[in-house]
Amino acid sequence: MNIHYKRLIAAGMAASTLALWALPSAAIDFTNAAFVKVATANTSIPVGHLDFCRSRPGECQANSDVQDAMALTEANWQQLVAVNAHFNQTIVPVTDQELY
Repeated sequence: MNIHYKRLIAAGMAASTLALWALPSAAIDFTNAAFVKVATANTSIPVGHLDFCRSRPGECQANSDVQDAMALTEANWQQLVAVNAHFNQTIVPVTDQELY
């Protein structure tokens, strides 16, 4: 194969690769209402949840122990990071075949 032809192919591949890197962010139209739609009225629950509540009504009562949002202080953040690191290091991933 001719060296000029190889260089032309390499340049074309490089240009197309660079063009593809820019594509995902440019291809999404964030002004589209589908990306920012907020539910403003009642919505329906998933059918599976409805079936679960019909078969176990005692487990589908209103939550009487609702807690206020916690401020994300530096101490709370450090606790969150420590707990996350602990479980990320402790839990060993396994395949479904190994688990079941």
